[in-house]
Amino acid sequence: MYAERLETLFNWASNPFTFQILPDIFVGYDKEVSSLINGLQTGNKFSLILGPTGSGKTTMIKSLMSKLEREFDHIMYLPKPPRDHEDWLKVFHDFTRQGFLRSLLSGNNGVNIYNLSQILNRRFSDKRVLLFIDECQESTPESMEWLRAITDHIDNLYIVMAALPVFENILRSKLESLLRRVSTRIELSTLTRPETRELIKRRICRTGGDDIKPFTSGTIDYICLLYTSPS
Repeated sequence: MYAERLETLFNWASNPFTFQILPDIFVGYDKEVSSLINGLQTGNKFSLILGPTGSGKTTMIKSLMSKLEREFDHIMYLPKPPRDHEDWLKVFHDFTRQGFLRSLLSGNNGVNIYNLSQILNRRFSDKRVLLFIDECQESTPESMEWLRAITDHIDNLYIVMAALPVFENILRSKLESLLRRVSTRIELSTLTRPETRELIKRRICRTGGDDIKPFTSGTIDYICLLYTSPS
């Protein structure tokens, strides 16, 4: 009820500050985005995005998917990685399945976790495939190690992992081989004051509002203080 009154008062079509992933209004982290894109363009197989909850990892991924759609033949997004290593077969199912008649005659497609990389390497021979994996800290070391092993043997598969900062500790303690393959590492923290203002402006304007109204410059200062002060 309160939100509806605000929308009416400020002529907003909807509440601009509800939780939504909106890649079209993504702001900030220009240096980090450029570093990641450059790394992918030069052939880096593994990239890592770290940041606390709410720092914009998923929004950045969605924005990157749009920016990179001309660079890759296929782009996939996993909101969470599989915990069971066998489930990587399901992730890549669309690339390994046979035609209906051939599958009917053979009874199965002969794909298993041990020959998956060999089959995918043939399927990807003339294609570049990019896989974004969110919430990597939710996976198991065994599953992520299998991803590393599979990707090592596929020439045109590129992986961008996103996770909470704790995932780096997991990499160091349990996934050293995967950590060594990470060529691009970026860390998201807080937006600058101009970036914060621009993000608020884009959210408000997206719902029909005017600039940052009803907020003031002092409000922006206070928001920035909240996110930069130690708790």
